[in-house]
Amino acid sequence: MTANFIESKRQEFTNALVGVRPRERFKVVVVDRRSLKLLNRTLKLSEILEHDVARIEKLENNRKEDLGIEALYFLTPSKQSVDTLITDLGGS
Repeated sequence: MTANFIESKRQEFTNALVGVRPRERFKVVVVDRRSLKLLNRTLKLSEILEHDVARIEKLENNRKEDLGIEALYFLTPSKQSVDTLITDLGGS
């Protein structure tokens, strides 16, 4: 990956993390496999957590519903990720 691409993605992730301000302060970041790889290449865990992230969860792990905390999703546009997102949000 080129330095410009990495910096561009770093800024996109950071902007999203800063832009989501839940009423209860903390949020969960939900990622699919491909987005997790990109996130790990662009930001350190400490940089993610400093934006009021309580935890990072993998979408594929059949997350348990947690109504007490808002979620920010970073997903790749794939059929599998969209289908899993629909299931995660309670759709059929």
